[in-house]
Amino acid sequence: MEAVPPDSHRPVPVIPEDRTPEYWNNLYKNGDGLFREVSPFEREMLRAYVAPDSGWRAIDVGCGTGALTARLATWGMDVTGYDLSEVAVTEARAHHGARARFVVHDFTAHAIPQDLRPGTLDLAVCRLSLEYLDRARFLTDVRRWLKPEGVLHVTTYVAEKTSKVTHSGGLPDRVVQDLGCGFRTMTRYELEQDGSVTCGVLRGPQ
Repeated sequence: MEAVPPDSHRPVPVIPEDRTPEYWNNLYKNGDGLFREVSPFEREMLRAYVAPDSGWRAIDVGCGTGALTARLATWGMDVTGYDLSEVAVTEARAHHGARARFVVHDFTAHAIPQDLRPGTLDLAVCRLSLEYLDRARFLTDVRRWLKPEGVLHVTTYVAEKTSKVTHSGGLPDRVVQDLGCGFRTMTRYELEQDGSVTCGVLRGPQ
C-alpha cells in the first residue's frame, strides 16, 4: 500500500474571490462605476490630518488607477503605488507614470518588496484596501517599514453604517477602533456625515 504524505489531508486555503487579481482585473476592465472617486474634500482632509512634508517617502497600497498616488506626488513626496490588478496599474502608469511609480504587487500572496526596508517610510496609505489584506500581517509589516514618526493613513467603509453597494462590506467599527493598537496615537475623522466612510491617522509605530 502506498504511503500517504502526512500533509495530504490538510485543507487547501480558500482565497475569497474579491482578493484575487482576476476579480479586480475584470472590474477595472468593465469600469463598472462602483469605485469611489477621490474628491477634493477627501484629498484636503488627508493633507490636513497627516501634514506631510515635501521629500517624504510614501506608499499607496491598493492604489487602483493611481489618482491618490499622483496627488501625493504633487505634494512633493517620493511615492510608489501598489495594486494586485495589472489592469489598474497599466492605467495608472499611462495617466500618472510621469509623477509616481506603480507596481503590480499582492501584499497577501507575495513576499515583501525588496525596497520596503525597515524604518524607511514616512507615510503608508490604505484607501479602501485594508479589508482585502491579511490585516494582522500587513499591520505588523507596515509598523516595521515606517520611521519612528511615520504615519499610516487608513480609509474604510464602516460595515455597520454602509448601505451603499460596495465591493466589500468594509471593516466593523470595533476593528477600526482597534487599528491604533501598536501605534503611539490614533486620530479618527469622517468623510461622510453618516459615518459610513471613516479615516484613521495612525502615528508613531511601536
